[in-house]
Order: sequence, then structure tokens, then C-alpha cells
Amino acid sequence: QLKSDFIPSLRSLDLSENSIQDLGMLSWSRLDLERLSLANLNITNLDFLKLSKDNLAHLRYLDLSFNSISSIGKVISRFNRLVTVDLSNNQIECISQDMLSEQAPISNLYLQNNKLRFFPYIYSRSTFINMSNNLIRRIDAYITEKLVFLAVLDLSQNQLDSIQFGNILTESNKLQELYLNANRLELISSNDLSYFKTLEILDLSSNRIRQIDESAFNNMDRLNILNLADNNITELNSNTFRNQLQLISLNLSHNRFEIIIQDLFSSLYNLKKID
Repeated sequence: QLKSDFIPSLRSLDLSENSIQDLGMLSWSRLDLERLSLANLNITNLDFLKLSKDNLAHLRYLDLSFNSISSIGKVISRFNRLVTVDLSNNQIECISQDMLSEQAPISNLYLQNNKLRFFPYIYSRSTFINMSNNLIRRIDAYITEKLVFLAVLDLSQNQLDSIQFGNILTESNKLQELYLNANRLELISSNDLSYFKTLEILDLSSNRIRQIDESAFNNMDRLNILNLADNNITELNSNTFRNQLQLISLNLSHNRFEIIIQDLFSSLYNLKKID
């Protein structure tokens, strides 16, 4: 049995990688924790933690990674000060609107290596989201909250076959890094990337891209790093990179180029690396 009154001033508690049988025996109400790590404890659901809205009222960091959680229920929605939540490496298939608190200022959300099939409902305060290595096929229209503060979005290693972010991003979004590598993209049209005016890093590698419209990157004049490696591209128009004046690194390796247009790199004044 765990006793919580042995260190009343405790602010950080890490119980990860142990063989604790019943975390519900811990008197959470006596703890004033800001950080709690419960990783790799073979947790299957969160109900047995027996948490109420009055427990762990000051919790800002919660690590539940490397467990066997399939559903998070409403437990996390009870923490109104959470900033970082790590739910990576679990068995989560769905996150509905009532699972996360509208009041919680969750900035960093880790959901990689789960079984998500759809982009979950996430409130607008998030700035960092990692959903890599899931089963996401599309960004659904029922998502009504716009992620206006989002700076980093990782959707690599999913099953996306198109880029449709109008449901989750506004035209005035602040996205700086977007990772879409290892999906099923085949075509990058002129409208697909029109929302990403502030993007600095874009990874489209390891897809099935065979065609990129010449105006696809027009609005992305802050782009520093562009990765198009491991695709099926045979040719790029001479105007493809005309607005990428800030581009530093460009990766075109492992494609199927038959010809490189002479003026393709003519406007890339700051380019330092080409693969």
C-alpha cells in the first residue's frame, strides 16, 4: 500500500516501470502534485485511479505512456491545469469531445503509437500534437474547434491520402512544423497547402507523390526545410520553388526524376543543402 502523507511537500512523483497492483490505494487528495508519471505500469483503464475533480488540482504534467489503455474515459477532463499529457504507446482507438477538458490549457499532447483511426476532438489551446504511427485516414468535418495556436503537428506514419486541414486550421494559423511523411499521399495540389503561410518545416517524404502542382508551395515563403524524399516524382516545374527564398535544406533523393529543369533552383538564394 502506498501512503501519500510521507512527504507533504511532494510536487513530482514518478511510479513508472514498477509492479504496483492498486494505484487506487493512494490517497490522491493529500497530494499537491504538479508532475505525475505512471508509464509502463500495465494500466488498462483509468477508472481504477479513483480520481475526482478535487484531486491533484494543480497537476500540470501527466505521463501515461507505454501502458495498455484503450479508452481514457473522462478522467483527464477533470484536470483543469494540465499542460502536457503523454498517452503515447497505448491502445487508444478514439478520443471524443468529453474526454478532454475545455478549460484545461493542454499545450503538448502525445498520442503517437496508438490505434487512432480518426483525428480526435482537441480544443484550441494545443501548440504541440504528435499523432504519428496511428491509423488515421482523414481529418473529419465534425471537428469544430480550430487549432489556432498549433505550432507543431506530427501525423507521420498514418494512412492519409489527401491533405485537408480546413476543418482544424484557420487561414491565420501559426503552424510552423508539419510532418506528413510515411502516409499515402499521391498528389499535392495548389490548394492543399494554402493554409500553411507560417510553415518553416514540411516533411512529405516516404509517400506515393507523383505530381506536385507548380503553385503548391506559393504561400509558404517562410519555409526553411522541405523533405520530398522517397516518392515517385519524375519532374518538377521551374516555378515550383519560386517563393521559397528562405529555404535552407531541400531533399529530393530517392525519387524517379527523368529531368531536372535548369531554373528549378534559381530563386533559392539561401539554399545550403540539396539531397
